[in-house]
Amino acid sequence: MRIQKNHTFCFSRFLLFLLATSFLMLTGCKDDENQTPVPGGEDYGQERRIELVADLSSQIPTGEISFRLIYNRDTPLAVKAIHSVENGKSVFYLDSRLRVGRYILASIIHKTSEEIFSEANVGCALDVSTRSNAVSPSTFDKLAGYFGTGTADDPYRIASSTGFDVMRKLIEDGNNSFEGKYFLQTADINMVGSYNKGFRPIAHQQAFPFKGCYDGGGHTISYCAIRTLDSKEQKVGSEVHASGLFGYACGATFRNVTMVDPVSIGANSTGSLVGAVLGTSGEVETPTYLDNCRVRKTSSSASEIYGISFVGGLVGGVDAQAVLVMHRCVNENLPVGNRSDGSFVGGLVGGGTINATAIMDSCVNQSPVVAAGSRCTGGLIGGIETANITNCLNKGNVSATHRSALGTGGIAGGLGTSTLAVVQNEGRINGYEGTGGIVGSTVISKSDGSYNDLIITSAHNYGAILGTDNSGGIAGEAQAMMTDCYNEGSVEATGDFAGGLAGYTPTVVINNSYNNGAVDANKFAGGLLARAAYYIVTNSSNLGPVTASHGMAAGILTLGGTTGMINFCTNYASVRGAVYVAGIIAHSGETKSFTKRDFASIVVSTGKGTFKLMKALRTPPKNVSSLKALFKGGKKVVKIASNTLDLISAIATPPLMQDISMWDDLYNRKLDVRNEEMIAGMHAKVAAALPTTRGPLAGSEVLPGLVYENSKAFSRSLEGEGDDLYGDAVHSRLADISEQVAKMEQNREIAIAAVNCVLAVAGAIFTGGAATAAIVVCSTAVTTVGILTDRMDNCIEISQCCNFGDINAGENGYGIIAFQGDHLRLHNCFSAGAASGYGVADTALDGLDDVKPRRIISIGTMNQDPFKSGAAVANQGLFFLVDNKGSHGSRIGYCFADDLARKSTYTDTESPFDFDNTRAWSFQSPIVPLPYNNLYYSFR
Repeated sequence: MRIQKNHTFCFSRFLLFLLATSFLMLTGCKDDENQTPVPGGEDYGQERRIELVADLSSQIPTGEISFRLIYNRDTPLAVKAIHSVENGKSVFYLDSRLRVGRYILASIIHKTSEEIFSEANVGCALDVSTRSNAVSPSTFDKLAGYFGTGTADDPYRIASSTGFDVMRKLIEDGNNSFEGKYFLQTADINMVGSYNKGFRPIAHQQAFPFKGCYDGGGHTISYCAIRTLDSKEQKVGSEVHASGLFGYACGATFRNVTMVDPVSIGANSTGSLVGAVLGTSGEVETPTYLDNCRVRKTSSSASEIYGISFVGGLVGGVDAQAVLVMHRCVNENLPVGNRSDGSFVGGLVGGGTINATAIMDSCVNQSPVVAAGSRCTGGLIGGIETANITNCLNKGNVSATHRSALGTGGIAGGLGTSTLAVVQNEGRINGYEGTGGIVGSTVISKSDGSYNDLIITSAHNYGAILGTDNSGGIAGEAQAMMTDCYNEGSVEATGDFAGGLAGYTPTVVINNSYNNGAVDANKFAGGLLARAAYYIVTNSSNLGPVTASHGMAAGILTLGGTTGMINFCTNYASVRGAVYVAGIIAHSGETKSFTKRDFASIVVSTGKGTFKLMKALRTPPKNVSSLKALFKGGKKVVKIASNTLDLISAIATPPLMQDISMWDDLYNRKLDVRNEEMIAGMHAKVAAALPTTRGPLAGSEVLPGLVYENSKAFSRSLEGEGDDLYGDAVHSRLADISEQVAKMEQNREIAIAAVNCVLAVAGAIFTGGAATAAIVVCSTAVTTVGILTDRMDNCIEISQCCNFGDINAGENGYGIIAFQGDHLRLHNCFSAGAASGYGVADTALDGLDDVKPRRIISIGTMNQDPFKSGAAVANQGLFFLVDNKGSHGSRIGYCFADDLARKSTYTDTESPFDFDNTRAWSFQSPIVPLPYNNLYYSFR
């Protein structure tokens, strides 16, 4: 991004001249003859006298003044008057009558003793009737200088930028933080008068943050220009101030605030409304709330938010021990960006430091986010240690331009242990390493391969994803559990590892999720996952074409580690590559040692729960950490519950918000409804994208639709009664994995002192710059790291999987799996796509390496060898379509079409695949049986 060197962060001179002139005319202070006339009409008040509730002569001299009024909320007026003091109260005698109606006495313009015009905040309301003028409120706080008493029922009134000046002066003296005090904005505030010189932030000292409640009343604050840097290229020393209308806030509340065409140019912690949210030393939770706050760009001005580190459209940074809660907040097209020596940029929030938490609900970013910095760029938030994001949407394009940028995402760039539910991205996401439609990266340390945990449910991406390494439709690189996730955007990695759902997942559990976008990578491309060390994928499918121009590709998982299970998954699309290519898995398991980078952190739950997959235990097992999300101090452990409502509530309900009705309404009704809408929309799109198969077997075009209907029935069965058997089976597999992890790890937990933290930044967050550079952010997530030096036995299962896509890689194209490690169970799979090499896999039966295929049908290509090597045996139940004219002698498993049509063919094999009694070759597959699991197959 090109950076201006003359630091002209403002309008053209002509536009500024017009705005400034209009402002002076409205105040009536340009000269004595230019008084704005009162509006015409039939009814006018007879009383020209206005009596206030206090003596304001210490702030406003007696004599001639000019009122700045707002009539009927949106009509500005300037009316001259004479100020006097009578019986201890300020009394004003107007030069003209006012029309009947309600006014806001926004401010009073007067001349100082030095003959300089000055403006004083008033903010009270004036009700004009035909006979009298009544001012409200009837209270005035002399010490604070505001109408009102500062309570919730009688807040301080602000109607001009002068009211901000008063607040700033009282806070910076250290005499008043306004803790427990309430402010109400009573009129639109235009700050163009201070646009060129810039407005000094309220609470601009970290030692004296704002702690009150500011309610914008639905009014706007226009042309607020905050510049704590003299230029975008200015070197930052040890003294760095937060930039925003409010510099520092701690335990504050902001409601119904709309900022129009602001400019905020700063260093660390730069936002339009709040620069930095602070915590309180010694306290675990210090929440600051933003409810219904917006920022908007409406003109062709130089409105933008620009800084170095922690730069956000509304809020810059969140400090240690602080909790930021945002509800119904929106960025409407205000650009956000930073320079190359910075980090953490987001459309709404820049990011947070160690022990910081962000809770975001019903928030939207519509603005482009362009970061030149090296890490953590997101549509809503750049990065933070703990996040809880629900019902949020990003529509803006997100771009990280630094060639070593890490963590770029449509919702969040980099996250620690976090949860996301009912979130959606529609913007184009461009990054480098760790680029995702929802989350970019959760890496803790690249050196030892440790990652934080994510729980993601109902996350949908529709934007194109482009990165170098580890690109994904949902997550670029993350340790995650995903349910009901959907990607429709194209995913590309110009380097390695692109996946329809994720590029790289050290440990992942996926259920009921779909990719419907094209996936492309140089070396590793996967319809759902490009690379996973430990994985359980169930009831999920790929519908987008997958291409690896110089490497491996697969419809579900490209490069799988030594432990995993893929159950009831389907690939419907074409898969092309140059090395190993397969409909389900290209390369699974290993026959030699993995590198330190290959074996990343291993965090596996040992419980069962919603959708019968896994849950986090309150007491983690001794042998391995549980997949969980912490809300400050471990008080809240996320679990996956037994139904959608409980699931969303368990994941999303903030522990701090239990007593606020809006959260009850959200989590008990609105979020659940939105979740169901997204799931229904996902299934409608999937059904519309289903292909028809034109294979050699007559009637095979109906098979994709029938498999998909079975998939939906399977998903429904997991939420009904009598589904514990399946959950128990998956639970047992997770227990097996945990046992192996324990052996491998010797119960070793990592120390969170990472040198390559994704949530770290070179440069202090709020109080220092590059001169005091330090690693300030890392994770408190409990994580077990796998670093292996010796080869371990594989434990891999592929069952109830189907491939309908054409597989193309010359001799290395396989219908189900290309490269197999030992200890592989390949059961109940259906290969209907045309594979360029072999119909099923590279090895049939291998007793030495424990490779055991069972009950498999291959009809993709007539007369095709199902396996590259190995011989089938009679009791394996393997059936492959051959031409009636062909002669295959006694080779076992080859069937004519007529054989495949007879039910008796499958009687002795317990195959789940069946065909009806007609010649239409319908597909009659019942709900899948339990995943294979016994003592022999468990880890040894």
